[in-house]
Amino acid sequence: MEADLWHWFAFGALVVVLLALDLVVFHRWVHAATMVGSAGWSLFWITLAFVEGLVRWWGRTTHGDSGAGLTFLNGFLVGN
Repeated sequence: MEADLWHWFAFGALVVVLLALDLVVFHRWVHAATMVGSAGWSLFWITLAFVEGLVRWWGRTTHGDSGAGLTFLNGFLVGN
């Protein structure tokens, strides 16, 4: 199943919003990075990626394509 054009626009908008949120809101004040803070942010972004994989799996499974979420998870794990 191919992604519609609006899926790509929604994904691009989500990336831009999350990048702006990360750069403008979350890191507005300069401070020293700590191990706990870094681990927390890493856990946040990794969890967000897994939620994206679950959304892909659930959305595509209802349309008969059960491998989309697993393909995303595989690419995420191998790419990192």
